[in-house]
Amino acid sequence: MERDRFIFKEVAGTPAEIGREIGQNFSKEIRRTIDTFSFIFTHDFSKSWQWLVEFSKDNFLSSLDGDIKEEMEGIVKGYNSVAPDQINFDDIFALNVTFDAESFLSVGKARNHGSCTSFVATGDYTTDSDVMLAHTTWWRYFTGVNFNLMLKITPDEGLGFVMQTAPGLVFSGTDFYYNEKGIMASETTLDGIDTYNVKGTPIFQRLRLAIQNSNSIDEFAKYIIDGNTGGYANDYLIGDGKNKEIGLLEIATYNHVFLKKNNGFFPSSNYVQFEEVRKESSISYDGSINSDNSRLYRLEELLRNGRKDTLDYKKILSDHHDHFLQKMNPGKNSICGHREIEPNLDAFDKKGPFYPVGSIDGKIVSGEGALRGESQVKWGKPCSDRFDSSLFLSLHPEYSWTKGFLENVESGDWQILSHGWKKR
Repeated sequence: MERDRFIFKEVAGTPAEIGREIGQNFSKEIRRTIDTFSFIFTHDFSKSWQWLVEFSKDNFLSSLDGDIKEEMEGIVKGYNSVAPDQINFDDIFALNVTFDAESFLSVGKARNHGSCTSFVATGDYTTDSDVMLAHTTWWRYFTGVNFNLMLKITPDEGLGFVMQTAPGLVFSGTDFYYNEKGIMASETTLDGIDTYNVKGTPIFQRLRLAIQNSNSIDEFAKYIIDGNTGGYANDYLIGDGKNKEIGLLEIATYNHVFLKKNNGFFPSSNYVQFEEVRKESSISYDGSINSDNSRLYRLEELLRNGRKDTLDYKKILSDHHDHFLQKMNPGKNSICGHREIEPNLDAFDKKGPFYPVGSIDGKIVSGEGALRGESQVKWGKPCSDRFDSSLFLSLHPEYSWTKGFLENVESGDWQILSHGWKKR
């Protein structure tokens, strides 16, 4: 796929037909995504791909939704019809379970993500009082480069929707979604959640069913809450373009807070905002300024100051202001993340200096846009800086272990995706 822009692909039909077309069109990308996540589990947890396969089957295969299973089987058939190597159902299933497996393996290790910044607003804080949702994914660059696909799915049963994703996944993974009823959603991963419940339904299934079947914020939230494992614990920012309503669902494993507004905004930056949910976090919120709360305070400062339009949202996503230093300083504390040039440690995410992680994209969708089938997206850093992997490794040989997976993050222009929805 092109590396300086999002690729837009439309698929439709039965679950098997949708899966087969994805497998046939993106076999190389599916192989790269599987190899990347296998590398991550080996490096981070000393676990093999076969361990992940067995964990997935032992815990979640019996509760797998039938249509999702058919789509996964279709991906395998499509892949194997064009690729020189072969994969099987276990590989695609395990790939989708990786988000739960990472949470399972992180219990007791106080692993923190420090990834993504997002916000949703409506009423007095947006042009024409519409709902507006914006998101920039923060991720390790060797993982994030797999996620430059905007996929529109029109299933025979359920709602049409668009999601950012990596080929082989049946949900977003970043997350950015909107459907034909005007329901939109994003998230930022909560730092420090130290609990997990294996007796539940994996998050990939709950999220996929949520965006494909929800006509309201309440319905979307219910899909996330029911059967919760605590995997991929998040702040979910949800919008309803038809009713001009926004919601925030902050959910760990056993505790959650769910709020809605018709006038206001919700910001999110990996910071656990509610005491009820903090019971499950290993982070001590002692008032010191780190990446999570610096970005949250900056978002609140920018969003509370009058109505905002799409151009304003683009500026916010590319913001380099450090709330702690009170000056422009791209790095771990800025909304547009540049951890690769950050020399300072962070008490929340515990990554080393100059760790190759940061913003890889920008996405904006309005309520009216979601209803008519339109959004604006940008691949690469919102500020348009380019990450040069060769230069980075020459300056920071301590990250030579990423060779073979770390790639450039090119920066393209904002794209308008105007795709409409299938008439029903």
